[in-house]
Amino acid sequence: MGTLDNRSAARWTVASIGANPEQGSTMLTSVAAWKTIAEQFRARLRHVSADHFELPTPCPEWNVYDLVQHTINAQHAIFAPLTGADIDPRSLTLDDPSFGIDLEPGPDPHRTWDQVAARILSALDRPGALDDQLVSVWMTRPWREGILYPASDLLLHTWDLARALQLDETLPEDVCELVLDFALPFDGKVHQPLVYADRVQPPPDANTQTRLLNFSGRQP
Repeated sequence: MGTLDNRSAARWTVASIGANPEQGSTMLTSVAAWKTIAEQFRARLRHVSADHFELPTPCPEWNVYDLVQHTINAQHAIFAPLTGADIDPRSLTLDDPSFGIDLEPGPDPHRTWDQVAARILSALDRPGALDDQLVSVWMTRPWREGILYPASDLLLHTWDLARALQLDETLPEDVCELVLDFALPFDGKVHQPLVYADRVQPPPDANTQTRLLNFSGRQP
């Protein structure tokens, strides 16, 4: 089982959902969005116990444990170039919820998430970090923009987890709007096996959360 350093976990608190005033407004928006989504995921994850691991989720091939493992490992892997983790995000095993990474959520997955999130928060605080390039199969962009790539995965799986556990499924509307605007240009790429299901036509009066979920092939 993979392990993480506990020393930085104390950084992961609601108070961390801030932004560096020295960073530009666009940078603030995208980074603050990821931090907000991370806290939304944590709020649902704290309800997960071993009794929930085998429950089904909106992702047909995954139970709750698989979903949590995928979500945590995806963030751990995508942010690896910033955090210094020895992972190449371009060589992940997409058909495995673990991504082929030796990191298990374990019996207390919220603790594992706290450690992963703390590392990411620390990396985002590094001066100049968001000028580095995020390189993935989808894009090469500065992290100040590309951070919405892992944010979108985290946001959608936060909803999946809430649905699986019958918790509050409401997500911040402004964050949903930001993620949807980011995702729409990838429409021709993301609707494929192991990524998004086919788009669902939203109702005329759909809010932004519903339109985002429908874009990803989900039925609210």
